[in-house]
Amino acid sequence: MILMATCLGKQDFGRVTFEYQEDILANVKSGGPDTLILFEPNRHTYAEGARCRRRPDEEKYRISLAEIQEFADVYEVSRGGHVTYHGPGQIVGYLITDIKRRGGKKFREELEGGLRNAAHILGAIHADIISERMFDPRPGVERETRQYAIWHRENGQDNKLAAIGIGMPEPKYTNHGFAFNVSPQLEMFEHIYPCGFTDKGATSLSKILGRDIVIGEVQEIIAQEVAKSLGYESVQTNSLDLLSK
Repeated sequence: MILMATCLGKQDFGRVTFEYQEDILANVKSGGPDTLILFEPNRHTYAEGARCRRRPDEEKYRISLAEIQEFADVYEVSRGGHVTYHGPGQIVGYLITDIKRRGGKKFREELEGGLRNAAHILGAIHADIISERMFDPRPGVERETRQYAIWHRENGQDNKLAAIGIGMPEPKYTNHGFAFNVSPQLEMFEHIYPCGFTDKGATSLSKILGRDIVIGEVQEIIAQEVAKSLGYESVQTNSLDLLSK
């Protein structure tokens, strides 16, 4: 099976999330190929996942929402999870696929493994998965959920290199996916409790390796390793500029 990887370059987060992603989902549902959308958000953006709506009293921001909106866009999105940052220097990947072929837990674990492998190939050899657990926020549900992500330990603290947040707009299909920090402004994470954690931070490939890295250096490796981990035989890559449409 082939995975189609569509590289959009720098794009508006809202347009890709609420328009283009929906077009690709409709195409996959009608028999089109599973598709990985890769793009770099062109503006500072904070995206609030389903947990923010389930637990509205839980702290999300370290400063007021009004202050956040002075320099960033804020969206409610359909994926699970808490609030996270998206912006320039970050690769956002939306994987549109039929999840019934592998199951939700296996899908998340395989995606997580692909991102870890990509991080190792790119030089972050100590990036890893940790068994961090959080309480399920749904009323009446007494269980813990595992935090799917890629972490890098720095000065005794686990800092997030890549976040994973899956949406299921219908029981059979996925949308959303992951965000991989290549060279974003890490101070933008300081305005939030990333993914709900109060004791962890964020890091980037550039910080780990101590040099400037551009998106073009890494996105093909990420696409290849995610596809391999998910069991695709090959990746077919194409580029598209939504801003010209």
